[in-house]
Order: sequence, then C-alpha cells, then structure tokens
Amino acid sequence: LVSLFALVAMLPGALVYAVSVQFLTRSIDTWFDIRVETALEGGLSLGRRTLEVMQRELRDKAETMALSLSDQPLARQRTSIHSLREQAAVHEAAVFDLNGNVRVFSAASKTSLAPRIPTGEMLQGLRRQQAYARVVAEPSGSLVARVLVPLNTASNEVQVAVNVPTPPAASGSASALVSARTV
Repeated sequence: LVSLFALVAMLPGALVYAVSVQFLTRSIDTWFDIRVETALEGGLSLGRRTLEVMQRELRDKAETMALSLSDQPLARQRTSIHSLREQAAVHEAAVFDLNGNVRVFSAASKTSLAPRIPTGEMLQGLRRQQAYARVVAEPSGSLVARVLVPLNTASNEVQVAVNVPTPPAASGSASALVSARTV
C-alpha cells in the first residue's frame, strides 16, 4: 500500500519535471538562437552601409560646393552658398577658416542661428587636405551626417562643412538594433 501511494505521488511529479525541463531547454535555445544573432548582425551591417553611402554622397555634394565656391570672393560666397545648399539638398552649409571661425553660413531651418563649430580633430585633418565624414549623435538622440572638406583657394585656409540629419525612423531603428544586440 505504501509503495502504491509513493508511485501515485511520484508519477505526476515526474511528468511535470519532464515537461518543465523540455520547456526550459527550448526557451533557452530560442534566446540564444544563431538566426537571431545573424539577423541582428545583418541589420547592423545594413545600417552601417546605408550611413556610409549617405556620407559618401554628402562628401560628393560638399566637394561640389567647395569647387563652386573656391574661385569666388567672400562677398560672392555669401550670396551663392544659399543656392548651393538648396541645390545639394543639405540642412546646413558653412565655410570656416582653419581656426574654426565662421565665414559664411546657410541653413534650411530658421531656428539654426549658427553652424556647429568643427573640433580640433576635424581641423587637423583638413590642414592635411583630408576630408572629414562622420555620423554623430545629437543630444536629442537623432543622428546627423556631417562632412567637412577643404576649400582650395589661393590662401588655402578655408573649408566647407555640410550637415544632413538622418531620417528619424533610421535613427530609431539604429538605436533599437544596437540596444537589442548589446542585451
């Protein structure tokens, strides 16, 4: 009688144990599934390539603007930078000297009163005739593509900077991918 009661008590426990182990094994396997990791890596790679293409296009636009502005005096640059910015479809365009002082500025938004001043790292590269192209995070959380290219003039002491914000959906998707991958 005791053996029969022990068997009746152990049978449901063994069944629950077997089902629980099977459930946990399958759940943990899906958490660390290779396909999920591959999909996240693919998403990050796609995002990087998209931003690289955006930077390359923006660099080409900045170089075209620099070429147009290179033979113009400062007074003419002030009038032509607005039309060049609109033709290139960029958010901001500015001409700086190599000390980072603004010479000419144009922005699509009326709220942009001044351009983003280049950092020392950016200026050093431009002194060596190297373009600067990066996607930077703004304090608001959005991403902005920023390009600076040398403007070859007689004094060779100026540069063109252009900025384009990335689409908000792309910024949100990129941050979601990064956070999902680091978890």
